[in-house]
Amino acid sequence: MFLKIEVQGLEELKDELNGKLLKRLNTNLQDTVEKSGTLVETTAQKLAPHGSHSWFHETIRAEFPAPLKAEIGSEAKYAPFVELDTRPHWPPIEPLVEYAHLKLRKRYSIKTFGPRSYKEAAGAKEDTAEQVGFLLARKISRKGTKGQHVFLRAGTQTEAKIHGLFLKAVGSAVNG
Repeated sequence: MFLKIEVQGLEELKDELNGKLLKRLNTNLQDTVEKSGTLVETTAQKLAPHGSHSWFHETIRAEFPAPLKAEIGSEAKYAPFVELDTRPHWPPIEPLVEYAHLKLRKRYSIKTFGPRSYKEAAGAKEDTAEQVGFLLARKISRKGTKGQHVFLRAGTQTEAKIHGLFLKAVGSAVNG
């Protein structure tokens, strides 16, 4: 006597389980991509120059243009020049004068000069700011600028944590 066992629907069950696994995996991976993008965004914002006149950190954003894709960047026109080194060039002086003026204003106040001589000092600060702006431009024309490498450093600093997030997402999808 022979016993014959025939299992039907095994392929359908396998396909259904694979479909559920793939759906769970895809959902987990999408959540992880968004967490990772946000992590790199906040890290880059912290690493970006913060100063009396720097709003670069506020322009850094993570965007998710397609499933399982994150892009972290800045809409600032000058972002490549902040991120990367520049060769020697003659920059526009006006932003450098404005930068120098803001730095000088922080350094010299009414308390330093007293109320009577503050107006004289303010006029002197304008001249000094123009001189400092010119000196900064001249230095850039000779040496260039050193990039901040904000996005590169943010990626490097978050790489291990992001790797862990993805391992956790895959494990969670497989284990259920």
